[in-house]
Amino acid sequence: MTTKYYRIHTEGWAGSISRRRFFLAALFEAFLALAGPLGGWLDSHFLSWQFPASSIEAVYAHEGHDHSHDEDTHAHDADAEAAEAGHVHSPSETQQPGTDAAHDHDVHSHDHSHAGEEAHDHGHENEAGHDHDHDHPPSGSKPEEHDHDHEEGVVEVPAHLVSALGIKTESVQKQDLVQTLDLYGWIRPRPQDRTDIHSPLEGTVEAIHAWPGDFVKSGSPVLELSIPGWFDWQKDVLHLAHTRERVTDLRGYGVREGHAEIVQLLGEIQVAHADSQRLEKQHALLSEAGSQAVSRKELETNLGSLNLARITLHAKESLARSYGIPEAVLESIKAGGSIEDISPEVIPPKTRTSIREADFDLEEAFHYCRLAEAKLLSVGFPTEKLELLRKGDLRGIAQTLVVSSPADGLVSRLNVTVKMAVSPEKDLIEIIDYHTVLIETEVPEVDIQRVLNRYGDQVAVRFPGLPDVSSEARVLYFDTSVHPDIRKAHLVLELDNLPGLLLRDQMAASVGVPLAVRENALSVPRKSILTDGFEKIVFVEEQPRHFHRTPITTGIENLDRIEVLSGLKAGSRVVTDGARVLFLDLKAPKGMGDPHAGHSH
Repeated sequence: MTTKYYRIHTEGWAGSISRRRFFLAALFEAFLALAGPLGGWLDSHFLSWQFPASSIEAVYAHEGHDHSHDEDTHAHDADAEAAEAGHVHSPSETQQPGTDAAHDHDVHSHDHSHAGEEAHDHGHENEAGHDHDHDHPPSGSKPEEHDHDHEEGVVEVPAHLVSALGIKTESVQKQDLVQTLDLYGWIRPRPQDRTDIHSPLEGTVEAIHAWPGDFVKSGSPVLELSIPGWFDWQKDVLHLAHTRERVTDLRGYGVREGHAEIVQLLGEIQVAHADSQRLEKQHALLSEAGSQAVSRKELETNLGSLNLARITLHAKESLARSYGIPEAVLESIKAGGSIEDISPEVIPPKTRTSIREADFDLEEAFHYCRLAEAKLLSVGFPTEKLELLRKGDLRGIAQTLVVSSPADGLVSRLNVTVKMAVSPEKDLIEIIDYHTVLIETEVPEVDIQRVLNRYGDQVAVRFPGLPDVSSEARVLYFDTSVHPDIRKAHLVLELDNLPGLLLRDQMAASVGVPLAVRENALSVPRKSILTDGFEKIVFVEEQPRHFHRTPITTGIENLDRIEVLSGLKAGSRVVTDGARVLFLDLKAPKGMGDPHAGHSH
């Protein structure tokens, strides 16, 4: 059985830690191997700080095997000399911290054997599970490196992966480049395009027909409410129809009844007048006959009947005059004229009073109806149902109030649930028309002068949430008042929304206010440029599927392109899509997936 130890030498301290107790150190070494270049830097700095003059030596101890090596061979001064000479040591030799020879699994394949110790057999080949051929190179020699057939900074991509990784290139050409002041802003709806829906009266939500994210048309239902006063308005409309019908019937009946009463009165006047004329003639004859032919009693009786007839005629004439019957009509009736010539409009006062009272009731019902109709129409009562109510048709009664959208738009907020009590002051639904939107952004104080007098100018706009979409906005207004906390001024732009109304409230937007034009400038798309430390780089396709990491220096820029001052020439093909993939592949530790890396054991 073989047990492996790591022996750590320091100035004035030495010790050995078994493999089981050195678990944390092994984890740290694995982290350094995975970290690639960063791991190498940490290895050289951290270990040198942790162990100022240390080296790690792997000693293979075998049960029943004598490990009495010559201690002079492993003296610290020999270790130091070997480290200074850049030797690659075997597992039994001292290795200086920061030296990557023993851990470079990317480009080296080592045969570990000591020169001059070929006859020293540790017996590993006889152990189960171990086949270590440790052939060490001569002292001072360098390990053999593998030839990986590609130069540094070049990534070769197999043909079948080019399209799969989405790698695209573009030929660099000189063109006019507009320099812009790039600002960051937010999409906001116009204030006049916001609509809040309220309940006209206190009530209860019975149904919800529109939810956040739904597009609604003007007049389409969004809510149904149950309102207590709702039926009173409808009753007032129905009451007018019923009152009108009652007054119409009363007027017709009253006119006919009154006309009959007038006709009867005129007939009585005509009869009374005839009786009065008859009695007067009889009285005249009795008076001429004298007392010898007629008794005094008979004469007095006749005179009494005449006076009664005259009084009755006078009374009926007075009543007729009070009814408004003209004097000429009375004289015509007394002279034997036709009663049928009397106008139907001549009616008794009490009948006229009853009809007038009914007219007042009708007028009052009319006013109540008009007020109720106005209330019903103000909350969106259906006009077809209102017409039924005006006719007195009970089919026009609506059980719930259907609240409709007053405008086209998107339901952005819903503040109610079914069976929730609502009141007129509560916002129920917010609807936003997104056909035209605003972009609000802030201009730094130092750039205010460069943005002045831009009203109506067209400004390029990009949207981080829609990377393949660009548009143009109009400068609406620029409030040059500087906010004291952020030292910026408020700039507002207006633009027509994209097809499908993709721009929504609070979405981010990048605004490029044009400042100057650089003629015949060499530029690349902004997404082509990556930052590697303090360098800006692009990948240039020098040969088919061979992409070379190329440092560049840049100049002016806008939302889409950046000027290249050096590092490229016209006609070069730079990677526009997929540059990040190439960059990550270039930075990946070679030992992780390189089939050529590792030790030959």
